[in-house]
Amino acid sequence: MMEIDPILWMTFSFKIFTITLPSFTSNAFAEREHMNSCTVHRDHGLSQTQFDQIIKTKGGLLSFNNFLSTSRDRDVSLAFVQSHQNDFDLFGVLFEININSPTSTIPFANVHDISYFKEEEEEEILFFTYFIFRIGPMKQIDENNYL
Repeated sequence: MMEIDPILWMTFSFKIFTITLPSFTSNAFAEREHMNSCTVHRDHGLSQTQFDQIIKTKGGLLSFNNFLSTSRDRDVSLAFVQSHQNDFDLFGVLFEININSPTSTIPFANVHDISYFKEEEEEEILFFTYFIFRIGPMKQIDENNYL
């Protein structure tokens, strides 16, 4: 018996890639040209090994090979980071990503209008697949396992 979750995910992905995304991206990328530089935030739970690797590669590169949903509202992402405090195997990390919109070569779009959370003030920015960021300065957010 097949699980239904993978089938639903494939159906959803197919719809996004073939119907919604092509019509949306032309408008979103046109809007992007009018955006100024901004900072977006992304939460992530990292294992000790992953966390140590990021610490060692400060100034190096970090790549993502999937869609990356970010928020212009730091507090939204910070709330997700803090949700990792109950999992002692993970470090909650808040990535701050600086975007120079007019000159950026990384494909991204403001998806606030089609986001599930559009009624909230998340201001979601979606980065498309296969991109690389430079790891900048790091600091501990508080006394817990947050960076």
